[in-house]
Amino acid sequence: MVMGFVLAPPATPLLTASEVLKASSALGILGWIVLLVVIGAWLHYGFSQIAVPALINALITAFFTVFLCNKIHVAIICTVLGLFVGTLIGWLLCLLCGRWSELKGGAR
Repeated sequence: MVMGFVLAPPATPLLTASEVLKASSALGILGWIVLLVVIGAWLHYGFSQIAVPALINALITAFFTVFLCNKIHVAIICTVLGLFVGTLIGWLLCLLCGRWSELKGGAR
């Protein structure tokens, strides 16, 4: 949603690679804080349990969302694109985590 507001003006130039990295880092940290509040405080999970996985998820999702929004440069669909990217990355990370647990002999 934030990237949609950034790209909303019609004369907005494409972001450089360093600007994409800066914007995605800022949005990733903001998303991480929101995740910590929602999952940690409201849903009563321990911060130590969710801090690192939530940070990884937020940073990867923010980077790919900003990168794709910058490439397509159509602000109206950036929110939907971000929801899709976040869902896809969350699903992939869950798959990887499950496989990693199976390899380590954890969850069966």
